Amino acid sequence: MFARISTVVSGMLCLVGATAFAQPQSVEPSTILFENVRIFDGKSDTLSGAMNLLVRGNTIAKISKDPIPTDLSANTKVIAGGGRTLMPGLIDMHWHAMLVRPTPADLLAGDIGHLNLTAGAEAADTLMRGFTTVRDLGGPSFGLKRAIDEGVVPGPRIYPSGAIITITGGHGDFRQPFEVPRILGAPQSRGEQTGAAMIADSPDEVRVRVREQLLLGATQIKLTAGGGVASPHSPLDVTRMIASVGFWIAGSSTVSTRTSSLPCQVTALIGGLLSNRRLRKSGLWAGFGSSPSSSPSPIRARPSCGASRP
Repeated sequence: MFARISTVVSGMLCLVGATAFAQPQSVEPSTILFENVRIFDGKSDTLSGAMNLLVRGNTIAKISKDPIPTDLSANTKVIAGGGRTLMPGLIDMHWHAMLVRPTPADLLAGDIGHLNLTAGAEAADTLMRGFTTVRDLGGPSFGLKRAIDEGVVPGPRIYPSGAIITITGGHGDFRQPFEVPRILGAPQSRGEQTGAAMIADSPDEVRVRVREQLLLGATQIKLTAGGGVASPHSPLDVTRMIASVGFWIAGSSTVSTRTSSLPCQVTALIGGLLSNRRLRKSGLWAGFGSSPSSSPSPIRARPSCGASRP
């Protein structure tokens, strides 16, 4: 069944991806009618019988086993499903839109224009694999997100983190030996210049780097609490924690922490609990309009596990 779903998703997105996901809405929303499809709704463990589904703009207007009458105007597209499977778009909660396709050597020394074009091609492929939304956990994806939102290139909706906030020698510090020692006030490293990562070794540096990413449009902040499979100087089993003040000075944002071991995960969770306690003591909760007991925390430390991802 997985093979059938994958085939249908690819075919469906080939036909409607550019109009349904990436382009800005016109004054008169486009209409798409899927006929004779079996629907996987993400909840049931079985597919529906033969159904028809009507989409207006980005909204599912009607689902029916009976034929759905529609005005066959220029803004209407009819797709004959032929009994194939129709499913919701997938969401990848840990993705690196700018970093997954180039080699490490390209990322460290390649032309930034070529890297952006490569990322655009990868975004289109990501959409064609059925992923309509990604949470980008590190990398300079703000420009790519804008291009997708404006319909310049096809791709999934991107929730960007911006630069990874790391410490000297941590997961995200890709400097070469000749770039050490770091001199305060000197030009930034290649990774920092491209916006892939930012090195922060003190509470004040964390505050500045976090606020910069939020200024650029980050929807969540990415911290590195341990090593990773792609870390040249920080092995997978190393536990390194950025100053926990970064968890609670970020503003109204989610913090995702890259962890690969139990000690890293425990440290990240403790950091999140401490952040909420500090918010309560400082009185900053008043700015969110309700008490902590009646609303979710504005800052959520969310461990991002999985050693298979850089």
